[in-house]
Amino acid sequence: MQPLSHGCRQDKPMSSEASPAPVSQSMDYTRRAFNLADINVEMGLWMALGLGALMLRIWYLDAAPLNNVEATGALNALALSAGSGVPSLDPFFSNLQSIVMSLFGADAFSARLVAACAGAILCVSPLLLRPALGRTRSLSFALLMAFSPTLLFASRQAGGASLSWALGIVAWSLWLRGTRDARRGAFIALGLLLACGQDAVPPLITLAALLIFEYFTRDPQSRNPHAPISSTGPSHVMETRIHRTSIQEWDILLGVLAFAIASTAAFWRLSGVGDAVNGIALWTGFIPFQQPISVLRLVAGWLLYEPLLYLGAAAALVWLIVNHRLNRREVDWLIWGVIGLVVVALNPARDATGLVPVSISAAAIASVALQRMLQVPVTPPDEILAYPRVAELVVFGLATVMLIYAFMGLDMYGAQRMDTWLFTVLLGLLMVAGIVVVATLTYNTQVAIRGVGMAACLCLFIYTVSCGYQLTQTRAADAAEPYIGEAGDPGLRILLQTVQTISTRAYGDPNTIPLQVSNGAPPALRWVLRNQRGVTYVAHIANTASALTPVGQKPADNASYIGSAFRVTSSTSLSNLRCISVGTTSQLDCTPLARWFTLREIDEQSISSWVFWLRRDIAQKSDGQP
Repeated sequence: MQPLSHGCRQDKPMSSEASPAPVSQSMDYTRRAFNLADINVEMGLWMALGLGALMLRIWYLDAAPLNNVEATGALNALALSAGSGVPSLDPFFSNLQSIVMSLFGADAFSARLVAACAGAILCVSPLLLRPALGRTRSLSFALLMAFSPTLLFASRQAGGASLSWALGIVAWSLWLRGTRDARRGAFIALGLLLACGQDAVPPLITLAALLIFEYFTRDPQSRNPHAPISSTGPSHVMETRIHRTSIQEWDILLGVLAFAIASTAAFWRLSGVGDAVNGIALWTGFIPFQQPISVLRLVAGWLLYEPLLYLGAAAALVWLIVNHRLNRREVDWLIWGVIGLVVVALNPARDATGLVPVSISAAAIASVALQRMLQVPVTPPDEILAYPRVAELVVFGLATVMLIYAFMGLDMYGAQRMDTWLFTVLLGLLMVAGIVVVATLTYNTQVAIRGVGMAACLCLFIYTVSCGYQLTQTRAADAAEPYIGEAGDPGLRILLQTVQTISTRAYGDPNTIPLQVSNGAPPALRWVLRNQRGVTYVAHIANTASALTPVGQKPADNASYIGSAFRVTSSTSLSNLRCISVGTTSQLDCTPLARWFTLREIDEQSISSWVFWLRRDIAQKSDGQP
């Protein structure tokens, strides 16, 4: 029987958060007696974290124009909002996107708003796992996901991947809770997930693998097929005891009803059911205008953006194994990452959103390490300045300075193509190693590891935040980023401004100029011209006031035209990005690699441009000439 405090049951975690250390020696500051003040503080933390995750995802959401893949889905959603029955491979996301466009208008912000909100829901989904993970670890899990550059990037793309993974983790979390209401919620989330069509396949594969693992690791001597693994020996496996309930017919009916409502937009478009099934069947099919990103580039990008997650996950796994805390729930999170990598490797239409389950897996495991860092010994007020505590702070301060020195040396000298960057990095790391040795010999190993660990966590957190900000804000349209296979170029906005300016000067309205566009116009260009009422898409351009053609083509009539080229999309290959040999010597020059790491500067870049042709008499009229 659990002790009661203020009428509430004391919620103790059932996984790795339970520590055998006495309470008098170690206490988690968020694990005090359960009272109203603690509930308010905890709920305040969750609300602040959810609001912060949402603000990160909607802030300057239109930093980059829509690329071709995003524009394809946005154009379909725009047609749905106008009442057209356009087929969609992800009917649930398209229906939500069309509703948002109907309410707020069609632009890049509204096209990405559904994905951004779904990403925020994904970040606060660990709240459902609070009974199993505990307060500190569930908050740590959510914090790591909120600032993950991979999850941040995926939730700022106008696609259904963020929504499908949010529904997938909600369904799994509710399934683990095991209560009757939670099971019904899990089936509803599963029905909504199935309505995501093509984007639902990776989460469904992951959930299927988790259920298979649950089935084959159950206790064979128990009547309950989901019973925990029996513990044997001193290195027994600790299990989370979650109450289970059987599946009823109403659970399945609720899931089917949720699928029907989500895919058909509340039975407004009955063809959505077929679209969802067709999307699942065409998961590995060809997607027009999409340039698949290589597995090596995606993995390299994940290693570049997510050192906080994979280093924290590695440290957490070592701690779990050494302390015999590796239970079945931790293996579940490993399955998320493994299945995610397999799906990315098998899917020919892969992009950066395929790494979402890998980041979720790493964040779940790394939350163990962050939780251990937040657990500090209880120190009486008269011993706050005790010798070991001051030593930890000294080691933390010195290690932080050295790590910042190493990174700043790489950032400053690498950007200037100077070989000094390698010396500063090695010097900074050697100084950190020296601090560890001196602290170990002077104090003890715990002081050294804890001080350097806190410094590494702080520096990696700052680095992670900066990577996410640059990836989604300052470099959102930079094709040299590993996650960006093809970027919508800012030249699209310049083209639109040019067309509107000329139309206003020549016709008195920014959207009425007659404009013929070649049939092969990419979706990104079609999306930019969506509000132009005089646009027609033709195979042969002739006898028009203005025209848009690919580079190398021009209007076929004899009239005189003036042309200006505008960049539409850009892409780049990172396959040649490596250290090169210097002359005939065996020395390697890694300066180009360091320059790309710091400035994302690369020599090879592929640019797709289109030419805006303006008939000479219209050009003179727009300039105010008779």
